[in-house]
Amino acid sequence: MTGLRLEIHWHPDPGLRGRKGLVLLERDRSIILLDEATGRTITVLKRGAIFLVEAPGRGYIRVRGEEVLGDPVDRVKLARRVRGRAGYERS
Repeated sequence: MTGLRLEIHWHPDPGLRGRKGLVLLERDRSIILLDEATGRTITVLKRGAIFLVEAPGRGYIRVRGEEVLGDPVDRVKLARRVRGRAGYERS
């Protein structure tokens, strides 16, 4: 998600709800976001959150924080392995 625009649709911390910005860094359990309203960086925990992530050319995608817990590099490696299995086409 690094480099994408994100809106915090719901979060256990009510002070984070509705915040928007650019994802500067994604970690295992948190996201570093450049808040577009204040220009400051904020750390947002993924667990319990619902994000709206702007996918270029596709609009916004709703993502639960639990779906993106863990190392982003490991998620990419897993996706590549799954696509390489029989029954999946490579692009």
